[in-house]
Amino acid sequence: MNEKKVIIILLIIFFYPAGIPLMWILGVFTKKTRWIVTLSFLIAIILGLGSIILWTSSPGYIH
Repeated sequence: MNEKKVIIILLIIFFYPAGIPLMWILGVFTKKTRWIVTLSFLIAIILGLGSIILWTSSPGYIH
């Protein structure tokens, strides 16, 4: 495996914000792979934020 790929994969896993732009800038992955990874993380973030909003706005939530 290419050394750049390993570094980018580790950055995506452990330092998410830094890994995604580097993945796009360096272009060591195919465009399809870059889109799949990017969209997967965006969907996870949207679902996570949505669940936090729904949970904290529920009637039983106490501050």
